[in-house]
Amino acid sequence: NMSERGVLWIINSSDEVEKEFVKIVRQLPICIIHMNTNKNNMVDEFEASIILDNTSDKFEIPKYGVVTVGQTLAYEATQRVDELIYNGETRGVYRDNQYNKNKVIIMNSTFDEVFIYWNQDVMFRPHFKSDANKVTIPVLFMQVIGWDDEYKKQLNNLIGPNTLWIDADSDLNLRVQYNNIVVKSLVKGVQTNRIPIAIKDGEVDKEIIKMSPNYQYNYLNYDTEELVFNKLQELISKDIIMCQDGKRDKLNELIINIIMSLDRHIINLIQSFDFTKQNPKLIITQEGTNTISKETAIIAAFLHLIGFDVIVFVPTKYRGIEGYIDSRVIQQVELSNTNYDNPYKLNINNKEKDKTGLFGKLFKKT
Repeated sequence: NMSERGVLWIINSSDEVEKEFVKIVRQLPICIIHMNTNKNNMVDEFEASIILDNTSDKFEIPKYGVVTVGQTLAYEATQRVDELIYNGETRGVYRDNQYNKNKVIIMNSTFDEVFIYWNQDVMFRPHFKSDANKVTIPVLFMQVIGWDDEYKKQLNNLIGPNTLWIDADSDLNLRVQYNNIVVKSLVKGVQTNRIPIAIKDGEVDKEIIKMSPNYQYNYLNYDTEELVFNKLQELISKDIIMCQDGKRDKLNELIINIIMSLDRHIINLIQSFDFTKQNPKLIITQEGTNTISKETAIIAAFLHLIGFDVIVFVPTKYRGIEGYIDSRVIQQVELSNTNYDNPYKLNINNKEKDKTGLFGKLFKKT
């Protein structure tokens, strides 16, 4: 029985030493198979010989202890379909979560067009592109200055299940609507010394950040974690956040600590974002004399780079997010009128006034 005694394969023995070796090992209680594919230097020590017609100078040695993977016909067909159809060249035909990398471009539009494209999959927007490895996503990054009564009824259509609505007067203790969940803060304990600055020659050293005891994203899958770091690097490299006091190192330290401290609900929105489908949204309302904080501007710029649609509403026409974000990055749209009476809060309350839902309670005027 060969399986019990063991098998020794000898391939094309070519010299006297190997022939002597065969004479020795044949005394052992094992089976010996000698493969002489070129019919040269035949060994005469075997009990039986089988001579085939053809010869070869090469022989593929059988491998043992190697993991082999079989494929079903259905699996092979699926792989073939992926190669032919899901190759990024056929627009509108994509697997779920096919891409883990994206490039974001700003889709300048009129305010009327916002309501057309807002709930549309990004793959149907103008200037969307895809290839085998990456997609280019057109997104809205807009500040709407002023007020127009004609838009009042349409504003609630901007609120959906993947929308974050921030009331700027709450600063970092933000009041946020997210899938009927109240997120009390978009960040957790932001301190400029929470995670040490880790930038060398303009590059974020993610390994240093990951070694920090305060690093909180080690539960993320690899693709999402890489996306966060890549967009953090882009935010810093492009100087999207303006440095007003000349202390760029301090600003970068603040940026790193804020992005590394985002609330889990925002991280979940990032991880669940399929780069060919409808993108998440961020709406910021700035009403009264309250102004948007630097921290809020950093979050808005970062989520823009991820691929969120971001709109900032400033009905008073006071200074808005442009105090922190380069005006070349965000599109400015000015409406004809001004409104100093908190129209966005009132509009939300009117929508929920006959209900006991979260939004009616969350934004109830006091």
